[in-house]
Amino acid sequence: MGQSVGKRLQVSFAALSLMLVVLVAAPATATHSDQDPPEPEPSATLDLLGQFEVNLDGHTTDVWALGDYAYLGAFHNPVCSFDITGVRVIDISDPTNPELAAFIPASPGTRNNDVKAATLNTKKWSGDILVRTNEQCGTDFIPRLVSNGVSGNSGRGGIDIFDVSDPTKPHALKQNFLPKANGIHNTYIWEDGGGNAYLLAVDDVALDDVIVVDITKPQSPKEIARTGQADWPSDLADEVEGANLFLHDVWVQENDGAFIAYLSYWDAGLVLLDVTDPANPVFLGDSEYPNPDLSGLPPEGNGHVAVPSADGSLVILGDEDQSKFAEFMDSTIDGAPGTNKIGTALFGPDALTTFPTPGDVVSVAASFGCSPDDFDSAPGGAADVVLVERGACFFSTKAANAQAAGYDAYIVFNDAARGDGIIDMAAGTADVITIPGAFIGHTLGSEMRDAITGSLTVTVDAVSGLEDGEGFMRVLDVTDPANIVEVGTYATERTLPPENAAAAGTRDAHNVVVDGDLAYWAWYYEGVRVVDFSDCDAGDGFGGCTPVEVAHWGGGAEPPDTFWGIYVHTLPSGEKVVLASGRNHGLYIFDTP
Repeated sequence: MGQSVGKRLQVSFAALSLMLVVLVAAPATATHSDQDPPEPEPSATLDLLGQFEVNLDGHTTDVWALGDYAYLGAFHNPVCSFDITGVRVIDISDPTNPELAAFIPASPGTRNNDVKAATLNTKKWSGDILVRTNEQCGTDFIPRLVSNGVSGNSGRGGIDIFDVSDPTKPHALKQNFLPKANGIHNTYIWEDGGGNAYLLAVDDVALDDVIVVDITKPQSPKEIARTGQADWPSDLADEVEGANLFLHDVWVQENDGAFIAYLSYWDAGLVLLDVTDPANPVFLGDSEYPNPDLSGLPPEGNGHVAVPSADGSLVILGDEDQSKFAEFMDSTIDGAPGTNKIGTALFGPDALTTFPTPGDVVSVAASFGCSPDDFDSAPGGAADVVLVERGACFFSTKAANAQAAGYDAYIVFNDAARGDGIIDMAAGTADVITIPGAFIGHTLGSEMRDAITGSLTVTVDAVSGLEDGEGFMRVLDVTDPANIVEVGTYATERTLPPENAAAAGTRDAHNVVVDGDLAYWAWYYEGVRVVDFSDCDAGDGFGGCTPVEVAHWGGGAEPPDTFWGIYVHTLPSGEKVVLASGRNHGLYIFDTP
């Protein structure tokens, strides 16, 4: 990727304040075209056919389906106990009356984020498999397990593979595959047409975070390749200031005999790999974020999910920007101003207004703050803040431990490998944490750490933000992987300013699947959204099309649920349904629009 015309400039906070004054006069939802499109008419409401209630208070995860059965992931923050966390197998043969067919519990202290099911017919195995991902979300003390005579467990990583040829009696083919210490966030399964089957897996920890696994014999999977940012061009995300590079979601599709992997690579946006030879993935290209973004401010990146159109000429990319503001932190170290970090991310309830300023950064958590024993008790000052390094466990675990130790706020700083990249995912902290938190780059964080351990005074003087909205849908022309072009965008009515700031909850795009010219979205608090992108063609050029919402369910100022996963499925009966995972109330089954 060459030098981006959208490269974000490092500017002082004063300059950004001036930028905000200029932008006040600009439309809040500025687009890339010369004229703003007309306000859309309200879309039709999807018909809700049935629902399988799972009351997990925000902890239902992804959904997939095969045959007459849906597979629904779930966890239970913060302990992920085995009687709640796992995969529910739901009989959806009658969409109006879904029923539980089986439950596959997770390992203690482990959450199952992603679920994929597929029929394999390889040289060495035939049948239906379920692959689920494992991420650690336990602590050293899990009361529910201890009460049942099971010792505490910090959880497992890797993947589990089950035989679900009889979905009512799933049995394990291979568990805890791939390194136990590394969480796996997402997977995708494909067959090559020659009797072999593979999957891509997302490593949460390693910098070579793209893993290719041969599952031709699923009870004996073999890792055959790893790749990642170190193997690709160094300017992957030069258009995003404070870029943070890591793989989030994956998809694989055959196009004209070539197997292409679509990687949602956070601040690099979309990365394309040729995996026709799975043991030797080949980098094809990556996308760039136009500057300015729809908010009128420089882009934040956060490429979370990418799914291709049927012919592979277009890709629907979704950004997961869970912060309603572009945020900044001013600090003082021993009386001298600290480095102002563009893109500081704030977490927790109303963190922009509740983060204590001035706040005294009084302590550094030992290790990565994944155990309560890593924290000294807060000294009881007016605004005690603890500093924690990124790594080894979720932000929510670090935050819970900081809160339990009596701190008024916490700061997580990036590890050395990822440098000054900024990540704005709260990792569920809003569900259980009442103290605010912040995420900063490695440079400022290590300066603070060294100062505190050297008995110098460190304070947070101010936090501030410019309203820039949350993540939305992008349509990319990928016919030339070396020159990917954004041709269209879509945002819901509460995704962008000024409506976004006043809207409760997370209002950004999450997971998507594509069926024909329709993109089906699980859009968190904005509900289920169905967006027609038939207006978009390869070759449209910059801002060349206007996707239109054609159907929805939920959303609004006080939504009935917040949606995580989505899947369009044709049942053996021939009926096509839309499956959506509501984080609070389980599985929803809709008719297609």
